[in-house]
Amino acid sequence: MALTRNDIPSNSRFLNAQDLKAAGGSITDTVSHVVLEAIQGRDGGKPRQKVVFYLENNKPFIAGADNLTRCFDALAGQTEDLEDIVGGRLKLGLHKVRNPNGPGLVDGILLAGVRLASSGSGSSQTIQSQPEAKPQTRPVQGRRDELDDEIPF
Repeated sequence: MALTRNDIPSNSRFLNAQDLKAAGGSITDTVSHVVLEAIQGRDGGKPRQKVVFYLENNKPFIAGADNLTRCFDALAGQTEDLEDIVGGRLKLGLHKVRNPNGPGLVDGILLAGVRLASSGSGSSQTIQSQPEAKPQTRPVQGRRDELDDEIPF
C-alpha cells in the first residue's frame, strides 16, 4: 500500500485541502466571525493581512483573492460588508489550483456557495465553479484549395 502526501493528516491551524478530502470533498459550515489577520507566508517572509472566516465546526478558512471575489460576486446587491456573513453559511469544496511550490496543479479550496443568516427565505447564493461552456461551433465548409495558400515570408 502506498502512503502519499494526501494520506498524512494535516496539523495546520487553518483549513486546507487535506481537511476537505477527509470530510468527503466539501463542507458547509456557519461563520462565527470574520477577521483581518496577519498570516505568516509559506516562504517564511513577513506576515500578510488576510481575511479569515472562523467557522463553528471546522478550522478557520483563509480566503484568498479569488475566493473573496467569488464571495462578493455572490452577495452582489445584498451586502458589501463581510461582517454581514457572520451567522451565515459557507460551502467549501475542492478545486484544482496552480501549485504555489512548483509546476502542475494541486487540490485547493474553492468557495462554492454562501448564504447570509438574514436571508429569511433560506435560499443560498450558489457560485458557479466552472465557467460556462461555449456553444459548439461547426467548421465552415469551404473549398480545399482555399487552405493551401503559400505563407509569405
